[in-house]
Amino acid sequence: METWSIHSAKGGVGKSMISVNLAFLLAKKGYNVCIIDYDLAAPNLHTYLGRTPRHFLNDYHNNSVELGDCIEDLSDTVHLGGGKLYACFSNPSSSSIDEMMKLDEKKATKMLRKLISIKKIMQKEYQIDYLLVDTSPGIGLTVVNSFIVSERIIFIVRFSKVDIESTINMLNGFKESINETSSLVVNMVPPKLFDEGRHLNLEQVVKSVLQSGFDRQSIQFGGWIPTDRKFVEQEFELATQMISGYSVEIPILVNESMEIPFSIALNSLCEKLTESS
Repeated sequence: METWSIHSAKGGVGKSMISVNLAFLLAKKGYNVCIIDYDLAAPNLHTYLGRTPRHFLNDYHNNSVELGDCIEDLSDTVHLGGGKLYACFSNPSSSSIDEMMKLDEKKATKMLRKLISIKKIMQKEYQIDYLLVDTSPGIGLTVVNSFIVSERIIFIVRFSKVDIESTINMLNGFKESINETSSLVVNMVPPKLFDEGRHLNLEQVVKSVLQSGFDRQSIQFGGWIPTDRKFVEQEFELATQMISGYSVEIPILVNESMEIPFSIALNSLCEKLTESS
């Protein structure tokens, strides 16, 4: 079993969207997958996946339930997939978020032990092939925990000066925790760059920036994920419906179609990652 942390320096770069779609894509390929919402200060996987679990990861950390009580089986939602898909959600209540905002090193150490236990249980009892950890953005104690237990770290960034500089600074701050299989993926790329082939030249620029800005050359360039025009429009319509009081369901793009640019690019990244596992 491999554990992958999906991380970003800033919020709003599509990290959770990549995490969820990557989990579904791996399950579609026949792997057994579990995705964990480890963004305990701002959890949102329950929104993406449309679930309201009886128990949360927080309850397991507090020793009030067993891990199995927190795990949701989502396998029936994977279209044309042969693998299992499980999810473990964090509590979005204000009291739970407030508790995580007060996290200290002592409690973070206890949480690390729990995270290590989760890995062992997932491998032994659920035969998981890939454990995906959707982290909190930036630098924090829970982020360090997720890096410690991960064989691979995938950094998500938007192609902007602010995002890239923030990511480089973060990488240097985490340099002791980053392993040799870490990679950086540029998300929300305008489709026009692909249509014109400009992403090929920009790829060399990104690699150069990584090598010159980061004092260890262990970060590999993972690839580009284009923005899907249809999804952007659909997301706007869903937001309009949600603030109007309607119940909405966020589409999982790799479940909708494997022919759209987003799914094609994510599938290419997925194959690259699994081949090097």
